[in-house]
Amino acid sequence: DSNLAYSLAVDYNQPTVLIDMDYQFGLISKSLDLTATFGIRELFDHPERGLDEMLINKMLVKYHDKLNIVAAPN
Repeated sequence: DSNLAYSLAVDYNQPTVLIDMDYQFGLISKSLDLTATFGIRELFDHPERGLDEMLINKMLVKYHDKLNIVAAPN
């Protein structure tokens, strides 16, 4: 939930990543008014690529100093 992620990041000062698993509609991305060109959907569409540091960095959208979002692209 976005409220829990925000609380962990801000109130508890913990680095936090929220992953929007709604890769078809991106409800978290829409509710936080985020625009992502690359996100969680690419993992499902191209599983053969694998997961590496460069891919993760492309997927992260900074929302707050301690909160990053892996958004679903619009």
